[in-house]
Amino acid sequence: MNNPILFVITRGDIIGGAQSHLLILCEKLKREDVNIAVIVGGKDTILKQRLEELNIFTKEIRWLKRDISFVFDFVSFLLLLKYLIQTKPKLVSVHSSKVGLLARMASYILGIPVIFTAHGWSFTEGVELSKRKRYIKIESFLARISSKIIAVSSYDYNLAIKENVCDSNKICLIHNGIVDSNLERKINHTHIINIAMVARFDMPKDQIKLIKAVADLENVKLHLVGDGPSLPQAITYVNANNLNDKVEFTGFIENVKEFLNHMDIFALISNYEGFPMSTLEAMSIGLPIVISNVGGASEAIIDGENGYLVNNEIIEINRAIKVLCADENLRIRMGLKSRKLFLENFEATAMVSKTLNLFESVILSK
Repeated sequence: MNNPILFVITRGDIIGGAQSHLLILCEKLKREDVNIAVIVGGKDTILKQRLEELNIFTKEIRWLKRDISFVFDFVSFLLLLKYLIQTKPKLVSVHSSKVGLLARMASYILGIPVIFTAHGWSFTEGVELSKRKRYIKIESFLARISSKIIAVSSYDYNLAIKENVCDSNKICLIHNGIVDSNLERKINHTHIINIAMVARFDMPKDQIKLIKAVADLENVKLHLVGDGPSLPQAITYVNANNLNDKVEFTGFIENVKEFLNHMDIFALISNYEGFPMSTLEAMSIGLPIVISNVGGASEAIIDGENGYLVNNEIIEINRAIKVLCADENLRIRMGLKSRKLFLENFEATAMVSKTLNLFESVILSK
């Protein structure tokens, strides 16, 4: 395959926000007969499987991993160079920090236009100060060799400019969007209030804090969707505190939207965020939202209208959920507002159109 728009992402073993974003873009562009290909880290990954189901050419680099390894990273860099030389892409679209460094360096060396999409900066608030300073220096250098940078939230757009990573001519804001599933909302009228959090059990998510917040609430069932390295710790906490009847660990779920359609409230508790896709999925279903007021998470929520923005204190999370649990009409009204805001601002069509226009402008200006 020659002269494609080439997407590159570090991890293919999970379907998180960056992977979902890439899948939506690729599916839409494929339908518009845009020549695309994807490079993904790992071997026999779920992301490769999803892409191949869409008949999108995908190549894996098994040595490309999230963790730093000078040997593996050097090998991955050489393989990226080799593949770029072979395919001669018109444009490289890079997603996630690790490959954001490797692919931008390789593209710059070969004179290929490259766009980096920041799905939450590595120097965001909440990250250790010494690491933030180091990451700012790295991203400032990489911004100079990038054709353009896409921020998926206003928070990340403003943070990049505030920290002098780049100026406003280099970065543009394109909010995340998802495809509308058009599911008919199922209102639960039972005495049990079902609450869902959909997130990987890993930093920066804080499922245990949410568990603690609902522990004393009656007639509540918390469903934690996802897997990851901190899952055993959460299970141990639930077992130790006799909360098994109140908390369900579902593991990874293929059709998240269908699952959310049986829920009453969506919660997402995080220490920092970019612009979470799971919130948009919940809004598309028509759920009220309780979400940590960090990063770009607040940009889809109007506090008090389609949900509540909370500080990461257990008592405040508990209070917001308790208010929603006590009032079915409030849950329905906020859910309808979520659905309206989603359709007006975060359906995938606008995201894809803006992204493709940016791709075309960068290619033409080469």
